[in-house]
Amino acid sequence: MATLITPSGKITAVTPKDGTTSFTANEIHALVDGDLECVRLRDGRIMWIDEEGKLAGKQPNIVATFLALDVLQCGDVIVGNAVITTLAEAGEEE
Repeated sequence: MATLITPSGKITAVTPKDGTTSFTANEIHALVDGDLECVRLRDGRIMWIDEEGKLAGKQPNIVATFLALDVLQCGDVIVGNAVITTLAEAGEEE
């Protein structure tokens, strides 16, 4: 099950609207509330974030940043909502 993490630290399980196993790009886009950028986590999952979030002045997401710390550049931070999916949930083959 995919996870939505907000800047306030709230973590919510999310599922595709049509009940299938994978999200559409539009669904992930709506959850992230911005242009999609994917951060591949070391455990094989994908973190979806807003590509323009920093330019838009979105709030830092400390929980998402901590989860992606080992794949981010030194000093980088995730901002805005983040959605973590498996490859299958993202519509990619595993």
